[in-house]
Amino acid sequence: MKRISHIIVLFLLWILCGADSCNSRGREAEMNEKKLVLATKDSLKKVISVDTPGPRLLQEYDAKAVQKLGDFAGYLEIAADTSLDMSFRQQAAAMAVKLFVHGSVNMEKWYRACGLDNCLSPEELMDKCLLKGLPCSQKLANVMVDVPLTSQNDSVYKGCLSFSMQGQLNAKSIEAKAFPGRLYIDIYAIKETKAFGAEKLCVWSVYLGSLNELRPQKYPN
Repeated sequence: MKRISHIIVLFLLWILCGADSCNSRGREAEMNEKKLVLATKDSLKKVISVDTPGPRLLQEYDAKAVQKLGDFAGYLEIAADTSLDMSFRQQAAAMAVKLFVHGSVNMEKWYRACGLDNCLSPEELMDKCLLKGLPCSQKLANVMVDVPLTSQNDSVYKGCLSFSMQGQLNAKSIEAKAFPGRLYIDIYAIKETKAFGAEKLCVWSVYLGSLNELRPQKYPN
């Protein structure tokens, strides 16, 4: 009987020691996880939270602006396609509007190339697209950075893309007003504060701006 009691005591001690060991390993794993999260946050801050972008980052922002112009043309085509589901078209229209800087954006030249009049803002163009589509489709060609992003102040960089548009009629009764030359669209990199979990970081966001027929002479510092 004493031997059985001794065995039971040893068994209980083994369980208790094992539990302590498990708890210790669990606490260690938790600490390692917290360290990993902190290291990830620090790496994220170094990548996206920059007070003043250097030449390499500005080149990346220029390239991102080119991509956003292509995205806009794609969203515009989807929003204007009356054969698609309306909810899908509305989503494309909303995403297209978000590509542009807040405030007064003049896109009249683009609208005229699409055979539309009396449209000045991206919102107005998308409303017309959703209502009855577009009389013609416009394809971008030869998109390039014409004026690289240049500092305007501590929180705004401005530049310009140039491109050409190739029109294709969707309705024979309406004549598309295509532009034979190149067009120019302003681009911006703007410092903004955005929430990442419980933290707020300063990040640079790239936007499209107004469309012009004439090449801007320069964007002064």
